[in-house]
Amino acid sequence: MEAVTAAAATAKAPATNALPPMSADGGSQEEFEKYWDSNTEPQRYGGNWVERLSHPQVNIEPYWYNESSGETRWTKPKPARKLRAKETDDGLQALAGDGPEWEMSIMELKEALHDGRDKSLGLRTEQLAQRAVAEYENFVPRVLSWHDYQYHTFWFFGGMKRKRRATSGSRSFFDQTGGASNELFASREFFLAAAEVLMSRLHRMHPICLTYFIWTYTRAGVVVPELMEKVGTHLCNGLLPTMDRCSLGTMVWNFTKQGVRHDHLFADATKELSRPNRLRSLAARNFQNVIIAYSRGGYLHPELFEAMARGIPRLLDLHDPKLPKNERHVLFAYTCKDGSEVLADSFRISNLTVILKGFAKMRPPVPSMERTLGSMADYVRRSQERSPAMMRDKDDVPDFLGVFAWVASKHKIDVGEIVHDSFNLGPIMHGMEANKARNLRHKLSAVGVPVAA
Repeated sequence: MEAVTAAAATAKAPATNALPPMSADGGSQEEFEKYWDSNTEPQRYGGNWVERLSHPQVNIEPYWYNESSGETRWTKPKPARKLRAKETDDGLQALAGDGPEWEMSIMELKEALHDGRDKSLGLRTEQLAQRAVAEYENFVPRVLSWHDYQYHTFWFFGGMKRKRRATSGSRSFFDQTGGASNELFASREFFLAAAEVLMSRLHRMHPICLTYFIWTYTRAGVVVPELMEKVGTHLCNGLLPTMDRCSLGTMVWNFTKQGVRHDHLFADATKELSRPNRLRSLAARNFQNVIIAYSRGGYLHPELFEAMARGIPRLLDLHDPKLPKNERHVLFAYTCKDGSEVLADSFRISNLTVILKGFAKMRPPVPSMERTLGSMADYVRRSQERSPAMMRDKDDVPDFLGVFAWVASKHKIDVGEIVHDSFNLGPIMHGMEANKARNLRHKLSAVGVPVAA
């Protein structure tokens, strides 16, 4: 425990002295009530300014978006003359209908689609699409969480006892093995019909709900470029600060996982993710998925990668790697609408390896890269000593060291002292296959860390 305390004492946290205290609970019920009410009918000002509230995870801060210029400000514009709320009529009717698609419960629909009984029950694709969009339009979310969306998402079969083929990790938001999990979702025809409904109604759906809906497209392997273009443009209308940490990271992940570009969205998301108050709210999974999204999509924004390099060490230095979840004083938990409290997952060694691969694509300089590499190496050392087997992967340390050396070489960072202080390389090499050990020895020697054969 001494190592954890020492690391915490010497942690160089981002310059956050001027920030309000970090949320202790991810948002209280009172804060969420204020957030929902204010953003449903935002206050308008002269000069086409609209005032909204950021997500309670980031201290429910007020901000102002200009509908003409696209500018976002965190200080009140002057002059800021309040206007009366204007009547808004988009000409759309609430989605509703008759028939089994509307009469059956979410679980009944999910079981029918999963079992292939949709045709025998007379379920119509177009009506199912409308029911799906209606479910999400009428749901006001706190956070992006399976715990809540399982009660509204009949076209995703995760968590059910599948009769076709068992699939592990069905509740995971992210599938890094590649390939779509088609058997976990409704038909392609359903998704195409839902896209037609969605595209004219995006403004009626909360951005967090929209994220989960688009995530189901991503995991089902259904790409509708026109829908994604409209989604990205819609969110760029000053809505990104209203998203929780998971929905913001998941949405950019959706775009590059689908192979759809949206330069405007990634530019605006860079600004939001780099804000110090937002940055310190991110969890390990968020850091990983943001870096995957930006590096895979070729969005090599220096501001984004520098922000990620600044933000990661705080979670590493303050966490005891024997614990699979961050303690509340390190990073707040959050409470879903169904009452489930969810602690943030901590970093695993394999997470850090994935993150470093993303940094390897970024051209130097990344000013905080050296600090981040030192923090990662220390965390991996402590994880070797303290993490339970369920948090470890086979060859995770040598895999990390190989990518660690690659990034250090690319960024011209001397890591010899860091490696020698953190790792006993002899036993690590001894436990590796000969070819892999030779390859790792070559990578380490290239950054000034000779290892005897």
